[in-house]
Amino acid sequence: MARMIPSQGPKSNDSYRAEPTMYQALKEQLPDTFTVIHSLPWLTSTVKMAFQGPAITGEIDFLILHPDLGILAIEAKGGVVRYDEGQFVLRDGTRIDPIYQVRKNVHSLSRLIFARGGPALRVGYALAFPESSMQGKLLPPALQDMTDSHAETICIDYHDLPAIRERIEAIMAFWKRHGVTWGIGASTIEEVVKLICPVEDYSLPWQERIKRDSQWLLLTKNQAKLSERIAQKQHAVLTGRSGTGKTLLANIRAHALASQGKRVLYLMYNSQLAATTRQHLAGTDVQIETFHSLCRKACTLLNMPIDPPDQTWFQEGGPTALREAIRAGLFPDMGALIIDEAQVFAPEWLADLCGWFREQSILLCCDETQVFSYEKHTKLQQMLQIVGVTNPLILTENVRSPRAIFERLETALPADYTQFSPRSEDPDAFVELTVHNPLTVLQQTIQQLHDDGIPPEDIMLLYASEKPQLEPHLYLMVDTITSIFRSRGLEAPVVIVWLSTRADDIPLLCAFSRATSRCIVIYNIATFLQPGLSPLYQQIISERGFQAAIDDRYSKSLEAQKILSTPQLYWSSRWQGWILTYSQEEKHRASKTLERDLWIAYIKATASHPLYVGILSAYSTLHVYTPAQIPGNDVDARISFQWCEKEEQWSRFAWRSRKSPQLCLDCLKLEFEQTENFSETATLYIQTARALQMGKPLPIASIPVLLLQKWMQLTPRENFFIACHTHNLEPTEVYPLCKLFVGLTIAAKAVGDIFTTEEIFQEALRLPGASAKAREWNKYVKLALSKWRDITWLEQLEKGKYRRAVLPPFNPDQQQMWEEKQKREAGKTNSNEIDVNKISF
Repeated sequence: MARMIPSQGPKSNDSYRAEPTMYQALKEQLPDTFTVIHSLPWLTSTVKMAFQGPAITGEIDFLILHPDLGILAIEAKGGVVRYDEGQFVLRDGTRIDPIYQVRKNVHSLSRLIFARGGPALRVGYALAFPESSMQGKLLPPALQDMTDSHAETICIDYHDLPAIRERIEAIMAFWKRHGVTWGIGASTIEEVVKLICPVEDYSLPWQERIKRDSQWLLLTKNQAKLSERIAQKQHAVLTGRSGTGKTLLANIRAHALASQGKRVLYLMYNSQLAATTRQHLAGTDVQIETFHSLCRKACTLLNMPIDPPDQTWFQEGGPTALREAIRAGLFPDMGALIIDEAQVFAPEWLADLCGWFREQSILLCCDETQVFSYEKHTKLQQMLQIVGVTNPLILTENVRSPRAIFERLETALPADYTQFSPRSEDPDAFVELTVHNPLTVLQQTIQQLHDDGIPPEDIMLLYASEKPQLEPHLYLMVDTITSIFRSRGLEAPVVIVWLSTRADDIPLLCAFSRATSRCIVIYNIATFLQPGLSPLYQQIISERGFQAAIDDRYSKSLEAQKILSTPQLYWSSRWQGWILTYSQEEKHRASKTLERDLWIAYIKATASHPLYVGILSAYSTLHVYTPAQIPGNDVDARISFQWCEKEEQWSRFAWRSRKSPQLCLDCLKLEFEQTENFSETATLYIQTARALQMGKPLPIASIPVLLLQKWMQLTPRENFFIACHTHNLEPTEVYPLCKLFVGLTIAAKAVGDIFTTEEIFQEALRLPGASAKAREWNKYVKLALSKWRDITWLEQLEKGKYRRAVLPPFNPDQQQMWEEKQKREAGKTNSNEIDVNKISF
């Protein structure tokens, strides 16, 4: 198939049939050594120079390039044409001159390529009439060379389309043979393609975009109106979401009050925000404190020693000292109180502070959505009561955040009032990367930002619980590195949010909103693949087709071939083993559990490679069953399915001990000792599944599949009843199989039938291999009969003699109750710690 430019063509133009027909024919019939450019236009002072005509636009319908045959231009004309008086004529009578047109354009194109710094080239040409027939008819001399022993044409018509490759090669060979064109090589083709079909990104450089976005950090008309209303009120509560300008208006109010000669106490919770605010209000009579730094000053005024503060001091000791200092009048007189981040001040803190400034100016700024799970907080209605006002002033215009971030925030945290963003779409302003190697990607991102010319003071790096350990030189490229939990109130043109672990939704959304131009979020893929996803993480997965991408990586890592759909059985050439997998919904269903356990026993008895069983998803646990033919096959194990940085794929991991790190089995390149004819074994399993479904004889006699076949023939009610009472079947042990066999034998009898223990035992001995363990089967038949008796399915008449009873009543909720019990029991099992040395590789 030819390389087509554009690949998703043909281009839309006024040729509705001819060019689309040619495009498909060239694409499908030419091999990949050909490059075909469709509909190539250009501006043409070169045409004017070549033909002394008016400056018009040049265009070639198809430009074909080949390393050995050179370059060919094709002018395609649709509809049926005729030739009359030296001109081609369309059906409607329009006279056209495609020969002149294509000759003019090839000369112009050659000049254009050379003028752009490319090589000096010559271009052959041809005409295509895909809806006309010219066979056996006389062609214009400009399209047919009669000087050789046989006529050669540079014309393509309807009859040539099925074999267009031969026609194209013949025409290009004609021009090359006559010295018009020549072989140009693959490198020249790439050079020409770059010159006439450049691949460029014309978006503004990020330095320019940051300058452009700085306009949004200025005071807007709506903010100015609210600022005037605040100035008219002695007490006010200002609320709004991230990016609406609360801190900006608080700073303006603080500066205005200080200009009036008032001493202003400006409080906030975040120490980094306090440091930034001091820079903005330097030179003014504004005292900027965090709440707890003010508490420390209260302790000093009270001559109260401050030991290294603990959580109790932050929540009780410090606030109590502040209250006492206020009541004692120890602080100097102040004329105004402004509190930013007021939503994370406890109600009693706000009551003490507002009581202190009852007769002075008070402004509280808050956003109820920016409260972290571990913080005390005060609701908006409580603030209004504490301050003594009826209604808040509301900011609804988000000007700081790029539009994509605004939309993410509004979706995740819908407001009771209408919000809007005046900023236009800027798709790459909010980039979310889900990666296996977050630290590597973080360092590459910082380096790329530096290479793009973004200065360190414009970059902020936020992390969740674990601070990244960067290469030393990268620290010089970032101005601020802090936790997402300390980022509230901060802002920077470019914000990188690095998440090696999962973060709560609110701090994460708060971190997104710190960016004024661009936010790059780097997620660790593992955080999406653990249970209990928050609404935000679920939204991210659903928006990005995340699960499909993960599934694709699974299949590539496993190199697995599907053998059966029921059950889901695969052969992995990479792992050299069988994989039996199931969905989360099937995990605890009684019938699926029993069916799965019997297949496990069957495969273990017949395969010579290991069997991996479990839900095939990232970071899940798989049970490994060693084949029966291998010595020590009674030692089974569990592994974890994880991403391996070294192998760059999903791999098998095992624990060597509690204190040792997890070990990637694929990195060890362990090979299984046995050899197995994979196709023969796969055929056996396919035949077995077909026999089970159709009720036909099984290909080999094996206890697990014989029991499975009997169980599948029961009524749904009996089927479920037996499955519920044979749960947690250990398919490699005698008793579970014996209990299932006895249950199936009882089900085959009619209500009221009388039978003895000996009769059941003799039937059991007919199972393949049972006679070799006759003593065990005899003991377990007796035990199994007593178990089925205990659940009232049997009535014991005397020792060793039973009567079949009616199946116990079926509760519609029984299956759900059983599944819930299974989930609880599964949660108690330890599934990861194994000794890798005990696995038989």
